[in-house]
Amino acid sequence: MTTAMETFCAPPINRSMKELDRDFFKRSIPTSAVTIFRDNEINRVRHELYKTKKLWPVGSAIVEHQTDPETWPPILAKLVETRLASLRPQTVELNYDTWSMRTYIQGIVFLLCSSLPTTDDILSAILPVDGVSETPSGFSESLIGQVVLDKGRNIRTVINKIDDVGIDNPYRTFPYEVLAGPNDLDVTVSENDCRFSFNYGEVYWNPRLQSEHTRMIKKFKEGEAICDVMAGVGPFAVPAGKQNVFAWANDLNPASYKSLSSAIHQNKVTSFVRPFNMDGREFIRLTACDLPRLRKSVRIRGKDRGSTNGGRRDKWKATDITPYHVKELLEPKLFSHYVLNLPKAAVEFLDAFWGLYAGKEDDFGDEKKLPMVHVYCFTANTENISLQMNEVCDRVSKHLKATIKPDDPEVELHQVRSVSPTNVMYCVSFRLPATVAFAKG
Repeated sequence: MTTAMETFCAPPINRSMKELDRDFFKRSIPTSAVTIFRDNEINRVRHELYKTKKLWPVGSAIVEHQTDPETWPPILAKLVETRLASLRPQTVELNYDTWSMRTYIQGIVFLLCSSLPTTDDILSAILPVDGVSETPSGFSESLIGQVVLDKGRNIRTVINKIDDVGIDNPYRTFPYEVLAGPNDLDVTVSENDCRFSFNYGEVYWNPRLQSEHTRMIKKFKEGEAICDVMAGVGPFAVPAGKQNVFAWANDLNPASYKSLSSAIHQNKVTSFVRPFNMDGREFIRLTACDLPRLRKSVRIRGKDRGSTNGGRRDKWKATDITPYHVKELLEPKLFSHYVLNLPKAAVEFLDAFWGLYAGKEDDFGDEKKLPMVHVYCFTANTENISLQMNEVCDRVSKHLKATIKPDDPEVELHQVRSVSPTNVMYCVSFRLPATVAFAKG
């Protein structure tokens, strides 16, 4: 967001600066300050003056950078003429602290980034800047790193993500360079009442996806079993475990598996969440067979049996030993949800569902439903939303070998976020078709 002072006066520019010189940005600007004589008119007059967009607040004063009366906005000229206000000379002192980080990035160093960092990008003490490129000849990229350290709050390290996530490796990590601060990417973050500790350079984590994680977790019910095929460090599975949901969580990346296992213990959900480190396609096939064989029961505390009446708690009977009751949750034989969160390639794993429950039709009697599948993918970012939805459904249908349509009653298409000017991320949720689940051969 551009501040009033940035609108009032742009910072000086030095394209050849290689090391940050904070004194270079000191300036003294002669202006005129407005004095309003009547106290009961101050708020109204201030508001009117600001609407002209030619006067700006500087501290407790309102300044006009043009001293020639002929250049004044009409309302200011009228105030002076009717002696409701007057102008006096005032010098405004500007320095390195005056302008925001965004102003420096966009203007001073003429830095071109694929996306400018925001507060949403701050990961613990690390701020990633995407795709620093096309800098002026001789420009030191560490300069922008130092500006970010100065202007950002609680930032320890600034890195430049050189390439997009997952272009050259299946672990969804990215090559990077340190622009400022130590090369220490070990972080601990909190999300959905859970803590995750990991090395940001070794695993995939996107702080902009918290709302999507929350949205998906709300679909899971206590006592259900979910299969998180590309779990990362566990943003779906670990919070689900805290809600007494049985989660089988897998990731191909050994570093993600290590952090996932740590998060399971750190958040005390070992009774509900199991970590795995294997190929996603194999994981889908294996878990469908192993869940009925390895399922377990967990004893948990239920809700307090006491009641509250107007803030007064009912007394317990002498036979009551504890203020809570214990109930037992038996892990289901079947998964209620499969989550495939690998937008670049997740749809390619849908063929693993072909014949997944062949010969097990009887397991789905008594109104038991086939599982919901939630698969993430990218598509072209166009203005035609209907075209986007049809495109992602066509891709899902191709790999699933069954037709999925946007208007099907058990199909949900959720636009997660726009990841770039050309790509948008979707989550396609659908009931696994019986023709796929029970297919033979």
